[in-house]
Amino acid sequence: MKCVLCNKRKGKRECPAKGRHICARCCGEKRVVEISCPPDCMYLTEGQAYQSVKKYVSQFQREEDPVRRLRLYENMQKYKPLIHEIELEILRYAQELRTFRDRHVLEGIRLLRETYQTEDRGVIYEHKSSDPVASALARPIREMLEGKRTDSESVLRVSDLINCLEVVESDVRYHQGHQTGDGSYLTFIRRNHPDIPLPSQHQGLILP
Repeated sequence: MKCVLCNKRKGKRECPAKGRHICARCCGEKRVVEISCPPDCMYLTEGQAYQSVKKYVSQFQREEDPVRRLRLYENMQKYKPLIHEIELEILRYAQELRTFRDRHVLEGIRLLRETYQTEDRGVIYEHKSSDPVASALARPIREMLEGKRTDSESVLRVSDLINCLEVVESDVRYHQGHQTGDGSYLTFIRRNHPDIPLPSQHQGLILP
């Protein structure tokens, strides 16, 4: 039985989204990005765990400064829930924008980091960009972060937001500079958040 997606290789995995068998390669390359995978698919959850571990190990190994490497690791662990929320905001914004790319994410995150760094020095000033897409992305992310800061149960400081945004910025730069099979940053986080619905015409939506 051939894979219903490529019609070339043998379909060995039963795909709950397609209701047919697909090959391992199509499953790995097209899950979530081109296939509306249900969150409880065992191939999806196994693939997410493997790709995340592979990516972060590679990212840490490429950081030559041991102090920066430790800082990056500690902040990834400390701010994981907040990073998750930022990724969700990025994907929601990207849903209907076929021209949205990693560079827009990087610029939007940089704007926010610089805005909070300025605030940390005692000056309230919102950094802006000549790129309207990046500026528009920064707004919903900042609204979410400000909501977290004003939450009565939150203990987030400006320095926490800066550290968290530095992790996200590092993630995007890794994908931009090291195309080693991990794909773009947007594709990577899309695969980790199948709960965000795919746009109606998603083929080719997110590219490096």
